[in-house]
Amino acid sequence: SDEGSVGGDVYAVPAAGGGLVVIVASVALERGLKAANKAAAQARARGVPDVHVALSSDYPTLRRGFFAVYSGPYPTLSRALKKLEKIRGRGYVSAYTRRLAK
Repeated sequence: SDEGSVGGDVYAVPAAGGGLVVIVASVALERGLKAANKAAAQARARGVPDVHVALSSDYPTLRRGFFAVYSGPYPTLSRALKKLEKIRGRGYVSAYTRRLAK
């Protein structure tokens, strides 16, 4: 798989069809990948599952110009919404769902 390497400084590459994800945080590109990875590590530490970082500009379904810190992908909307509820309960009250598709 394309995920994970030393230090975790790699983008997750979701399946071509895309999946539903929960956007936990958006980090402006100027702040850099290090800041995005730090936000991802914080989310993991708070118990958010399957956290990855993607370059938002690579996905037409995301707002451009950010590193998107997300949880997922999840196969169904109901699964994604269940996770969204859990993630909001972990302090990410502005988390939201998106389809992550190329």
